Amino acid sequence: MDTQEEEVQVEAVSESISVTWLLIYTGLALLVVNQVYSLTHFWRMGIKGPCPLPLLGNFLAMGKGMIPAYDKWSKKYGKYYGISFGKTPALVISDADMVRQIFIKEFPSFQRRSLQSFSMPYMADTIIEASGEVWKRGRSYMSPTFSGSKMKQMVPAMNSKCDILMEILDEKNKEGKSFDSKEVFGSYVLDIVACCAYGLESDCQRDPDDVFLHHTKKLINMDLKNIGFILRILFPFLSPLLNKFRVFDMVPKENLDFFANCVRKAIELRTESGGTGKKDFLQLMMDAAETGDDSVNDGPKKKIPLTQAELIGQSLLFFFAGYETVSSTMAFASYAIAKYPDVQKRLQEEVDELTSEGNL
Repeated sequence: MDTQEEEVQVEAVSESISVTWLLIYTGLALLVVNQVYSLTHFWRMGIKGPCPLPLLGNFLAMGKGMIPAYDKWSKKYGKYYGISFGKTPALVISDADMVRQIFIKEFPSFQRRSLQSFSMPYMADTIIEASGEVWKRGRSYMSPTFSGSKMKQMVPAMNSKCDILMEILDEKNKEGKSFDSKEVFGSYVLDIVACCAYGLESDCQRDPDDVFLHHTKKLINMDLKNIGFILRILFPFLSPLLNKFRVFDMVPKENLDFFANCVRKAIELRTESGGTGKKDFLQLMMDAAETGDDSVNDGPKKKIPLTQAELIGQSLLFFFAGYETVSSTMAFASYAIAKYPDVQKRLQEEVDELTSEGNL
């Protein structure tokens, strides 16, 4: 009797192990099928592109930066090609006419920049990450702040920072030594962002130890090998969870929180005092949120104030979108006009003509 019971137990254990292995093999098979199906997305559509790796996609090929990789692939595969961020397919387009059609004529079908979420803390509801009605609402509050009349209100603050830049460039010229124009222009842009975005006074151009400059340098040097970035590439569904618990951030937590706290304190102080009278980006956003300014949309206006978290996110977006783009453009432009004196002369003549007529 005991022998029979032992045999029954052995058979039950054996069947249990068999079922377990069957489930494991089935799970692995489904994972492989899912990976193959995802990674052959563009191949099945007849679109060329670099061969992606399982789980990683084309991530390793971007080890030296995304721009060099895109440039290499554009030369090899043409004006449009398919790549993969992890298992998520992405179509890269460098044809100007096609880009114009997507961003203008077909814009209602392409509201989001990406279906892959690399969202950082504070950025989930910004216009660069949100979609649908959330995106539409955020854009409706941001667009009026960039009208010509409201931008002109910031010109005096920009001019004061530009005067400092002119003094520094004059000093560099008298020294007769080469210098890093990107660093000089970057400090100039930071002073403008601090003043026009957050209503803060910084001295990044004159003080190399300015706290605003210190945190910016730490913040913008994002490493593509960062564990937080890799996790969001391989497992995009983890992004909201990682952001919520602030683990494996893509950028240093201390530096990101510095800018968020600057905005948060400014909002609290302005709310308590009823405003500062400053016409910076933050105040314009707060005014739009308070008055329910939804002037870019058709139909009746609906007053749905922006939350503090949304104000912080949109203000941080202003910093991320403005710093690197403007400073790089200024650096490239200065290099170009220095390399081509004839173009520099024509440019100077045009500027002199416009300023002499009082048009600026």
